[in-house]
Amino acid sequence: MMKFNCANCGKALQYDERAYIDMPIPPRGMTEIQAYLKLNGAKIYCHDCVQIRSGQPKKA
Repeated sequence: MMKFNCANCGKALQYDERAYIDMPIPPRGMTEIQAYLKLNGAKIYCHDCVQIRSGQPKKA
């Protein structure tokens, strides 16, 4: 099993803990998510380091 740390604070993320991932959307689905995250340099953040804004998304 892969181990993940928060890209901001370095906290080790535990199994079943809520995390946020900054990554490009894969072109062919996500059947092998762990390999995709590792190969594409996804950044993973813990719940404490992420601030989610409510409301409407920005218009393009």
